[in-house]
Amino acid sequence: MRIIPRNAVLIHNASGTRDMKRRLFVGLPVSRALADMCAVLRNRTTDTHPEDQRFRWIEPENYHITVCFIGWAQLRWIPILNKAIRKVTDVTHPLTLLFHGFSWVPDKNPRMIWATFRNNSGYETLVTRIATSVEGSIPENTRRHIRIQKDVQIIPHITLARVKNIREPFELPASKDIMQESVRLCNLYESRLTSGGAVYTTLKQYMLSETVVRVQ
Repeated sequence: MRIIPRNAVLIHNASGTRDMKRRLFVGLPVSRALADMCAVLRNRTTDTHPEDQRFRWIEPENYHITVCFIGWAQLRWIPILNKAIRKVTDVTHPLTLLFHGFSWVPDKNPRMIWATFRNNSGYETLVTRIATSVEGSIPENTRRHIRIQKDVQIIPHITLARVKNIREPFELPASKDIMQESVRLCNLYESRLTSGGAVYTTLKQYMLSETVVRVQ
């Protein structure tokens, strides 16, 4: 008897055989210092808005800087995706991101709270190259378009919370520290949706090229 993981989805493909799918995305892990700083916002908000059901906070151990959301992917694609991501990370230098502040996204009727970083051309290049490489690696008969909005600046960010029914957003605390985040790793994550929120597991980890180049 074959055991199917609880977090996998069983599907039937065009040939009639059965495949399992998992929900995948690519992101950059963050340092403990940055995670601790971001967690301060959560603590302050819960102190002033206790038991407020409008906020669904991401646990600090799940913090990451978003790169590319892949979506549901068959398990047999993982080696292919791994090769596509590594092709980019092997030629990408580590980055230094400068923390900018906390923000509601979007400004009106927000759905999220982000920790944002200053615009970074190296990060934009990494996002575009990984999205293009991943999209090109997915089998043509099941290929989906991974959206990159070319006319909109790609903002490095960490999603701290998902929110609803915030009609009048309150002012988020300003960061007094100019914090630099050194990025040397890139991860392929699995996202499992649970009643308590999403849980992220690292499936693969990639080291960026050893030559340190600061791009701002």
